[in-house]
Amino acid sequence: MVRDLVAQPPGTQKPVIRGLSLDVQPGEFMCILGPSGVGKSTLVQCITGVWPARGGTVRLDNIDVYTWNSADRGKYLGYLPQSIDLFDGNVAENISRFEEIDSQKVVAAAQQAHCHSLILNLPRGYETPLGESGAGLSGGQRQRLGLARAMYNDPVLVVLDEPNSNLDQEGEEALARSILGLKQRNAAVIAVTHNRNLVGIADKLCIMRPDRAIVGPKAVVLEAIKKEQDEANAAKQKQAEADAVGRAAAAQAPTPKTEQMGQPAADSPEEAEGDAQ
Repeated sequence: MVRDLVAQPPGTQKPVIRGLSLDVQPGEFMCILGPSGVGKSTLVQCITGVWPARGGTVRLDNIDVYTWNSADRGKYLGYLPQSIDLFDGNVAENISRFEEIDSQKVVAAAQQAHCHSLILNLPRGYETPLGESGAGLSGGQRQRLGLARAMYNDPVLVVLDEPNSNLDQEGEEALARSILGLKQRNAAVIAVTHNRNLVGIADKLCIMRPDRAIVGPKAVVLEAIKKEQDEANAAKQKQAEADAVGRAAAAQAPTPKTEQMGQPAADSPEEAEGDAQ
């Protein structure tokens, strides 16, 4: 899917991603993890075609995503960004991305996102006006509607950027069920998240760092991380032991003889005896 990617956010001076490759097959779920500033959101923006890459390729079904316009990408790719943009329309219009509404597909997406009951509890159900930016909805409600929009029309790839950031426990459990449902329908799923429950159901991991990324099946990546930690701990222990030996040697070193005030120390017993005569 991603080969030798080089990418940087617009308006910045240097790439935050250099030579990254990863692959997610149909029915697989990959979690992307790492500290702030290593390019996690930049990566998903490139995968979804929102930002252009400086180098490398991003392909979906062996087609370069940058050759598609946004409408074409929307047929195959669902995207839930960190900041949920809901527009001045009703619930159904937002889920359908303001395309011609197919009510069955809208309800199916909401059910797959486990927010159908939430929508029915709104004043006018799927016809409830949301207002600009979904005013009146909680952050968690906006996020769950955004997930339904990402799942609309059964995309082959769903990309989620911090999808649980505003969710309560019920919402997190619904999100995990939604991802498992996508896997069962043979969709590929990528999520930027540090949520343990989501990492627990992942098939693959991408651990991003400032200098490199560790990518692969979850068991392989976790074993590589453990090996690194074991090596670092062994090196730390070895250095601590060397420091302890150095301190012990310094403590056992003989103290140099000091001269009495105004009288030099004798060079040898013979010299001392000669001086006495």
